[in-house]
Amino acid sequence: MSRKTEGLLVLGLFVLLALAQVSESAPSPVPSTLSAGPDPPQLTVLQYNTTVPAKYQSNYTTLENILDGFNASLGPTPLSPNKFAYSASLVPADGNQGPTLLGSSNQNTVNANLDAYQAMGVQEVEISIPYPLLSPGFPNSSQYLNYYTQLVQTVHSRGMKALVESHVAFVGTGFSSLNYSFRGLAYSDFVTGVAAQDQLIISKVKPDYIDIGTEADTEAGLTGYHQLDTASGWTSFIEQLLSSLSKDGSPTKIGAGAGTWNGIQFMQGFVNNPNLDFLTTHIYPLYDGSVVGDPLQTLIQMGQLAQQNNKRIIISEFWPETVTSPSPPPGTGVGGEFADHQEVWGFTTGIDAKTLELVAKFSEIYPVELLNAFSEQYFFAHLNYTPQLDSEGYFTLDNQINQLWAQNMRTYTVTPTGEEYASLASASQGQNQTTLSSTTSQSLTTHQSSSTSETTAKTPSTTSTVVSSTGVGSTILSSTTLTSSTESSGAITEFPYQLAAVAVLTALIAGSYVIARRKLSHQNATPRDIE
Repeated sequence: MSRKTEGLLVLGLFVLLALAQVSESAPSPVPSTLSAGPDPPQLTVLQYNTTVPAKYQSNYTTLENILDGFNASLGPTPLSPNKFAYSASLVPADGNQGPTLLGSSNQNTVNANLDAYQAMGVQEVEISIPYPLLSPGFPNSSQYLNYYTQLVQTVHSRGMKALVESHVAFVGTGFSSLNYSFRGLAYSDFVTGVAAQDQLIISKVKPDYIDIGTEADTEAGLTGYHQLDTASGWTSFIEQLLSSLSKDGSPTKIGAGAGTWNGIQFMQGFVNNPNLDFLTTHIYPLYDGSVVGDPLQTLIQMGQLAQQNNKRIIISEFWPETVTSPSPPPGTGVGGEFADHQEVWGFTTGIDAKTLELVAKFSEIYPVELLNAFSEQYFFAHLNYTPQLDSEGYFTLDNQINQLWAQNMRTYTVTPTGEEYASLASASQGQNQTTLSSTTSQSLTTHQSSSTSETTAKTPSTTSTVVSSTGVGSTILSSTTLTSSTESSGAITEFPYQLAAVAVLTALIAGSYVIARRKLSHQNATPRDIE
């Protein structure tokens, strides 16, 4: 047993005991029932202290100015705005978790996540399938293929669409349980293998969209194939994939692109490829820095490039990183713990809302097909800032966030950031805006002792809201298989705390992966650096 696996099992035991205590003493923050029929569930909106601490005020002001400049660059929204769909990442189904995907607890967590998204009005989900998870010969590959095939069927049966992000696994980083090495694998064999897995996804899984590559530097860093981290090398890689893929009657649309920090030159070489249905991008960070240039201006250039070449755009990842400078040494870029440490706080919800609104405005001006928010945990959980908590390491704070995330998504409890995204998603479908309903409460207070950090439930004010959405929770995954079934639900059975503990553990693993993707996306790490 590895130290990582042993640590996760011990962590799961502690979570189980903590949730057992909470279940006996803490009331549920919202009613655990859903009305039968078309009425949507009630969303509870958590309230936070939004006062920006002096330590972060300069950052916050700079970010607001950056966003104001981006707004000015966008200009007015057209009288006939572009129509696009709102999506969110289905992190519990991320393939970097490996065997965790195949357990019944994962299926329950995925169901809860889909229910919460539908309650928010989200129309599509992003699912990450890393190479070589589905490759013949990789352990459990046929089971993983069946998992994703049935998962996409379930997503479709809910009236939602699925975007698959195809990328290499985060092996060798501590953020993936998959055991694989790219060392000794010839580059040509790597390209052939990726193309074969992408073909399986298109032919068997049949998502609505597949993103075959967006983060050139991340792929290069994880594999050691440094030619990928050049515009010419990335173009060659994408064009080789496009030339080898066949839709075979599949409805899947194929796209590729580049991160805003990579620059527009990373997508110009293949934008006119006839086999490319759409362009993709990831939007990180917000600030204009010497390491990455000006990502928001690059985003506008990408929008113009798409217009000029009659291509749609899928923004397959974005989130407002609340930093205004590169990470300190040993980091060489942005992202990672340095950035994520500042995103856990409730006072960031103002910047979150402003960013969400402006990226939505960009999507109304330029030919965006789908807008996918990445760091979904912040739809369901933030922490109130205190100097004591600020002195904690990021992963300590992240564990608290992920525990709240797993709990809150099951009770349709969202942050103001989640409320903002729900309002935007619902409005895009011509539904009612969020309306105030009633008041309830929930919080997390952390107490330090000489040897442990324990979490107990308290009660600051929150506001319940109702968000109009399409049918919620009508399709579930079986606890033993991924076959979908349609039921008319009158009530949600109270979630046993033993199963909740496993769900929290799933969220902790998946949440750590969110950090890894964004960290490696913006830092020039190689597998050897990571080891």
